[in-house]
Amino acid sequence: MTVSRGDASKYLGLGVQLAVMMALCVVLGYLADRAFDTSPWLFLVMSAFGILAVLGRLYRVAVELPERGDKKT
Repeated sequence: MTVSRGDASKYLGLGVQLAVMMALCVVLGYLADRAFDTSPWLFLVMSAFGILAVLGRLYRVAVELPERGDKKT
């Protein structure tokens, strides 16, 4: 199966999106822990939330891929 530039461009930034989502959650958890002196609980909760967000994004992309592959252009 050949992938056109238009199709590939939608997934080129996926790795960056996933890394930013995870890093943002971890940093927010760390900062919240420092602000509220709840170490390590908010860090762990936000890290888990980041993992779930990344897995949710990957799932949506994986579900979208077969649908796009069935269409003939």
